Amino acid sequence: MTCLIEKKGQFWYLDLLIALFVILIVAVLFARSIVDIVDREKEIKVLLSEGIDISNSLMSKGLWAEFPSNLEWCKQSYGRIGFVQNSKIINNNFNAFKTLVNTPFDPGNPSSGCQNPGGGSNVDGYKKSKILLGANVDYIIYMQDKDGNIIGEEYYGKQLTPQPIPVTIGNILSAIDADNRINIFRYVYYDEDGDGKGEIIRMGISVWKAK
Repeated sequence: MTCLIEKKGQFWYLDLLIALFVILIVAVLFARSIVDIVDREKEIKVLLSEGIDISNSLMSKGLWAEFPSNLEWCKQSYGRIGFVQNSKIINNNFNAFKTLVNTPFDPGNPSSGCQNPGGGSNVDGYKKSKILLGANVDYIIYMQDKDGNIIGEEYYGKQLTPQPIPVTIGNILSAIDADNRINIFRYVYYDEDGDGKGEIIRMGISVWKAK
C-alpha cells in the first residue's frame, strides 16, 4: 500500500514538472512573438517613412548642380533626384535617372561609375542615387500601364537576384528578398516618345531593408 502511494506521488510530481515545462515553453514563445511584432511594426514605420520620402523626391522636378547645362546626376557633385512636374514625367530627367541607376562601377577601373558626393573613389550609380535621395533602404521603381503591364519590361534601382523573368509585377515583388516590404503607388502622365499621345500610368515604389 505504501509503495502504491509513493508511485502515485512520483507520477503526480512528474506530471507537474511536465505541465510547468509546457507552460514555460508557451510563455517563451509568446514573449518572443510579442517582441517580433513590435520589431516588425518599428521596421514597417521606418520603411513607410523612407518610401514616402523617396516617392516625394521622385515626384518633384529635381535639383541640378549645373542645371540645365549638364543633365547628368551621375557626373554632378550634388543634386536631388526628381522627374515629375505638374503630374507629368519630364523625359529628360527620367532618362537621366535611368542612366544614373544603370551606371556600374568597376573597382579595376577607378574612372568608371559616378562621382561620389562625399568625395573619394567613385561609386556605382545605384549607390549614388541612394545618397541623393537620402535613402537608408533599398528601393526599386517600375511603371505600369492601364492594363498593369510593366512599361518597357524594366524596373529601376536595386538589381534583383535572380532577375525577374518575365518582368511582371508579381515576379518583381517575389524577387525581393526581405522580411518586410512597403509598396507605394503614385499616378503620373507619361508621354514616352513626346508625340503628345501619352497616358496616365501608375508608378510603383517598393522599399525594403536587406536581410
